[in-house]
Amino acid sequence: MHILVTGGYGFIGHHVVKRLKDSGHQVTIIDDLRFINTELYMARGRYMDFAYDDWINADCASTVIQDVDVIVHLACHPNQASFAKDGVAAWKNAIQSTLHMLTAYPNAKMVYISSSMVYGNWIGTVQETDPLRPVNAYGKAKLACERLVQDIANNWVIIRPTAVYGKRDDGNRVIAKWLKAAAEHAPIHVDDPMAKLDFTHVEDLSQAICNAAVTPVNKVIANVSFGEGRSLLEAANVIKDWTWTKSKIICGRDLADDMPRRGAMNTRVAVQYLGYTPKVSLEDGIQKLIK
Repeated sequence: MHILVTGGYGFIGHHVVKRLKDSGHQVTIIDDLRFINTELYMARGRYMDFAYDDWINADCASTVIQDVDVIVHLACHPNQASFAKDGVAAWKNAIQSTLHMLTAYPNAKMVYISSSMVYGNWIGTVQETDPLRPVNAYGKAKLACERLVQDIANNWVIIRPTAVYGKRDDGNRVIAKWLKAAAEHAPIHVDDPMAKLDFTHVEDLSQAICNAAVTPVNKVIANVSFGEGRSLLEAANVIKDWTWTKSKIICGRDLADDMPRRGAMNTRVAVQYLGYTPKVSLEDGIQKLIK
């Protein structure tokens, strides 16, 4: 099977590429590396054991590859902070790249990687049929692209991950930031100790994405996470306990204005239709990162 991975050098993308290649699939990467520095490029490239003719350094909104069976569409500004910084350019990147993928490859299956941000605020456990009320630009753009996928593609799967972490991250996500602080015995800043996240290890997420790409499932929207809400203070203490750091945890009172309050995600759809089996708890994931 020939699988095109946009954003294949990104944090999630390079894990997906590795898993697909190890399973024997032909993988082509389109990535213009706009969010990747030289150190990450080298680390991720070595991990993937890629060939240069499998990678196209280009904007995926204009490039066309022949004989593609499946598209895993990850290319996008990576988070709300990048959307807030780039404004119109971030929206343009998200919408134009998705439209191009949908129209240039009408016969390919589309696996679109969305985000839990499409739900906005929620309490307890959220499921795919709950209202979609994004509170920031990143969530609104992801939701707009979901609508495009459902309206245009004939064969599609939409995956909504949350709070992803793991090896070869770019250092801008909360777990990576706290681990860096712990290594330096610097303060670990927790915006709101009672706020919760359903931390998802990138190996679990890449399993779900690859299953969606290679199995004959169609028109499915699936949450992907570990399935357990953990408070930010609890997560910070896990890092402190496992790293033996001298860092102090400094707690704030609230999340940033453009960040929603979240909890756990119901993953039964992913389990039923994608064969998803989350394996990496937060404690196990932290151990993997500090080895």
